[in-house]
Amino acid sequence: MFKKKVLFCLCVGLIFMQGCQNQSTISENGSLQTVTVSVDCSTLLTNYSNVKPGYETFVPNDGIIIPPTKIEIKAGDSVLDVLKKATRGQGVALDVQGSYVQSIGNIPQFVCGDTSGWMYSVNGEYVNQSASKKTVQSGDTVVWIFTCNNGRDISF
Repeated sequence: MFKKKVLFCLCVGLIFMQGCQNQSTISENGSLQTVTVSVDCSTLLTNYSNVKPGYETFVPNDGIIIPPTKIEIKAGDSVLDVLKKATRGQGVALDVQGSYVQSIGNIPQFVCGDTSGWMYSVNGEYVNQSASKKTVQSGDTVVWIFTCNNGRDISF
């Protein structure tokens, strides 16, 4: 009898934990809360001669590492959380040190010069805030884009 009770408690506990792990935020009208995220390194195509040797193979022909993709979010998710979900879902390499994005798709900062690296926008506006601090709302569009010239070569 004792074994049955323990087994029952374990089963209930596992079901509860599984339910807690996969909770999505549902809006008042019953739809899932999502944001759209994309990752673009097309600036490297026009700066190909400045790309450090060996990294050219990681640059997609069209410069798009992740096309616009809907990602389910939970309340309080940050831009960094969304990027992690998107890269994991697409099988794209991501290197984050603390809360700083060092590399996406094996394309690291400084691969195109001292002022090159990853920047992001939310709803077409550049955000000068750590990606781990900027929270997203359902319907937002997040674009990660690689700059070769401290943002002067890109537009959001």
